[in-house]
Amino acid sequence: MIRLRLITAAWGDEFVDRFLSATLRSLAAPDNLPAVAGRYAIEYDLHVPPEAEQRIRSHFWFGQLADRVSFRFRPLRPRDFDSTNSMSHWTIWQRAVEEARRDDVAVILVASDHIFANGALVRWTDLLANGYLAVYSPGFQAVDESLMPEIVTRFPTIEPINFAMSELHHAMLRHLHPIMISLLRGAPRVIPHREWDLRAVAGKAVLQTVLASHPMAFWPARIRTGENFSPIEKFEKVAFEPCWFIGVEPLFKYLNLYLRRQPMDDLLLSCSGDWAETYIDPVNEREAACSHVCPVDSAPRAYDVRSTRLGAEFFIGQLSISRTLFRISKVLKERGHSVAARWLAGAMVEGRLRRRVGLRGPFTILVPAESVLEQLSRDDQMSLLENGAALLVRAVRDHLLRGKHRFRRGQRIVNAAGGTIEALSGRRYALASSGGLRIARVYASDGFDICVLEGVASAFVAGRYRSDSIAVATRRRLRHSAVRLVRLGKDVLLRGTSRTPRLRNALIKVRGVLQGGSAQIALETKVDLETERLYRRAIVARSIEALSELLNFHDRQLFRDASLVGGVRTHLNRLELPRIEPQNAIGWLKEAVERSPWFFEAWFELGYAYLDGGDRHAAMAAFRQAKDLMPTMPREAGQPDPRLIAAIEWATLAVSDGGAAAAVLDALPTGTSPVWRSNVAQARLYVKAGRIDDALTAFERGLQRISIGGRFGGVLPRNLDDVSRWLR
Repeated sequence: MIRLRLITAAWGDEFVDRFLSATLRSLAAPDNLPAVAGRYAIEYDLHVPPEAEQRIRSHFWFGQLADRVSFRFRPLRPRDFDSTNSMSHWTIWQRAVEEARRDDVAVILVASDHIFANGALVRWTDLLANGYLAVYSPGFQAVDESLMPEIVTRFPTIEPINFAMSELHHAMLRHLHPIMISLLRGAPRVIPHREWDLRAVAGKAVLQTVLASHPMAFWPARIRTGENFSPIEKFEKVAFEPCWFIGVEPLFKYLNLYLRRQPMDDLLLSCSGDWAETYIDPVNEREAACSHVCPVDSAPRAYDVRSTRLGAEFFIGQLSISRTLFRISKVLKERGHSVAARWLAGAMVEGRLRRRVGLRGPFTILVPAESVLEQLSRDDQMSLLENGAALLVRAVRDHLLRGKHRFRRGQRIVNAAGGTIEALSGRRYALASSGGLRIARVYASDGFDICVLEGVASAFVAGRYRSDSIAVATRRRLRHSAVRLVRLGKDVLLRGTSRTPRLRNALIKVRGVLQGGSAQIALETKVDLETERLYRRAIVARSIEALSELLNFHDRQLFRDASLVGGVRTHLNRLELPRIEPQNAIGWLKEAVERSPWFFEAWFELGYAYLDGGDRHAAMAAFRQAKDLMPTMPREAGQPDPRLIAAIEWATLAVSDGGAAAAVLDALPTGTSPVWRSNVAQARLYVKAGRIDDALTAFERGLQRISIGGRFGGVLPRNLDDVSRWLR
């Protein structure tokens, strides 16, 4: 007989309200807590502020369940969570799971805004009782404002929320949250943290392929897990289930992540290796092979499901190649081959290398020594990056060998038409006792080997090889060791503060001060109330435009039958919000900058508004104005200087020749943009200016997808009341 513990964290009226009105009522469905309590000993730990305990105890459904479930109230103090961070429940969960590990009990993680299908808990506990040690079941997110009124109408408060799985899926897809819509293939706006691949199946269903997630039920003492509870062993004891629950979120939550339009394009996929390496665990690779179909109404044809799944598999394969290439780049940097790593980054970003290499199974990559690459002439460097880096990609393919060849240091490799060693390009090599290139070092890694070659690297440079002097080699090793120590220190610090959000935030502020600024950039200039009102109206208008674009896309993809309408769209139509056109936002922003020509944020947003409307010339003019102004609104420590981003956006639109690029780059504000797409744009400007070393460095930074959501000075609407108030 298993011992089971449910864990919920809720703080503040908002989360306690959702827990009582949605989560607890769905857990009271017949085949959830009532059925499970009849089979197993259940504890339910509620981590809530002390003042919420009596309110929960007096709730009708708590009373209905308390005689069958052992509820335990664990008081939350302000120091235990960050009320401004909606992900603070992770910190609480981690402590609770550690306690469950010591007690040897199985746990089910229950967020305070989840609605479970009837039978979810019976299914998960049966799997645990039958020998599984972890159960995955990723839940979709739905819109609170439109879904909950339907639930109230269908399930009176004295009844549990009793959705069958198919009914839950139908409600979920009708009320799909915009953050989920952004994960649909072809969505006009995507978010940086793309955990799933969602695809419409002929307008009849959604195919869900999970890229990164965590288990909802598991046995902490009996299976080793990582920081996000993902198992790192015993994968055969892990079950992958379809969606058994949905999360209920406010409509405007996460708006800052997709307000600026960004599609899932080739560039984003090529630069996703860092994200995949960070978030996709080995167990998730198994999970991705178990995609699930959620029908809208009737089941789709098997043929349509198969063809859609093939598209998902291709996407995941390309993401996997990006990840492998990023791993190679990472190993090269760690081993001191930073120049080779930067050239590989150029091939990945500018040459779409992932589309030109299969990398199925083990492989070996031959890498010219640093001294060889450093001797490339400027003409050679430029030729490698011309025409979409075609020559560079060909060179990399010449040096990627199928299989692991167990090369040893000191062996020599030569071109040989009949050789048994084949590269991806078809070029063949053989081992020889003399001539050719000498293998100076071999680095074995998981899935691939790296061989460093000394001599003439024919695919990169022709000419006599010149070895490094002892002084140059020593300086390179010292520089490399310093970089590794800094990187290691950052990793240790991040891991050490992951469970203490207040300390983490304090360290970020200290970093901001050390980088030459206060914890916040103070207001440099002020705008009058009317100008601020115009700016707010424009942001609200652009928010409605972004939501409408995603909702319209959602309805076209999933509701081709006119009798079926998305619930969120129906809800918004019922409210009769003012009709907003893109030109409304542009007009208000133009009026704002006419009143206050120094208003950086208005010029900055005007540039993006023009870009969304396809007016590149007007966008260029707006960004040109913004780049020379001081930000008006506070900027948190750790965030990029928006003037640098404005300058790069302007330069990307304005520069057409190398001479202009050089002048623009020299005039850019100092600093490094942590926004990956800005780094790529900057790299391309460097290429135009003939500054290849700087270009390769920027390409490499572009692979480090540190995603910064748009910051809007606290003016984004939080709910529909804000929308109505600012559009009046």
